[in-house]
Amino acid sequence: MPALLAALLFANAPAQATLSNKPAMDPWVIRSVLDGNARMISINLAKNVWIAYDALHCSMYRTWIGDVKFDGSVYTTVHGPQPTTVTKEFVPGVVNKPVWTVWNSGKELKTSVRYLGYLIDPKNK
Repeated sequence: MPALLAALLFANAPAQATLSNKPAMDPWVIRSVLDGNARMISINLAKNVWIAYDALHCSMYRTWIGDVKFDGSVYTTVHGPQPTTVTKEFVPGVVNKPVWTVWNSGKELKTSVRYLGYLIDPKNK
């Protein structure tokens, strides 16, 4: 599914994006601050192909061709900086605001989203 999603999103992408069955890094799913936004889930779909989600609001943050500069105490022992995208944004998303609306009989219901984590099913490797 990730490769199909990437193929659809990047059908007209530049040649530097290389789709394959294996992500370019391990681990290929990382939860961190990204571009100054907390609670981001970054997924490396293939070499130079990324998608990130806002876990707090369960929405897509952006997709891009390029990389992530993993900077900060966890990655480089330098306190202060955080991971950032390294590229021109390809498909922008929504960040730091709810994007889901639930309606019942023509009335909007008050809802909240809870991020419960993710699971990589070993049967699907």
